[in-house]
Amino acid sequence: MPNGNEAFSRVVIDAQLTDQGWNTQDPNSVRYEYVLPDSSRADYVLYDRNGRSMAVIEAKRFSINPGEATDQAKNYARQLGVPNVFLALGQPASPPPLVKSLFAKDHDASPPDSAHPLAI
Repeated sequence: MPNGNEAFSRVVIDAQLTDQGWNTQDPNSVRYEYVLPDSSRADYVLYDRNGRSMAVIEAKRFSINPGEATDQAKNYARQLGVPNVFLALGQPASPPPLVKSLFAKDHDASPPDSAHPLAI
């Protein structure tokens, strides 16, 4: 993937979410650029089947170390009251990424062992 911008990463992340059963066109499942109480914007917020926010995904262009976005993503999760944060580059990284899976759409906030593998 020669392109290093965040928009390109989002195309890849959208495809990865779709592969896990997320309907990226359904705002009851996935919301983009979600405006938070402090007026900042979370790149993605994932919702469970009961409409509860369950995770924040912070997308970065793949030339950035996703660890550099940790504080930003944690702040978003605190504002939403969600326990799960994913930092995503939209491609496999070397060394391996911080997170190797995202929840499948049918995830019901049960323990992490129910997450399905996904290269991020």
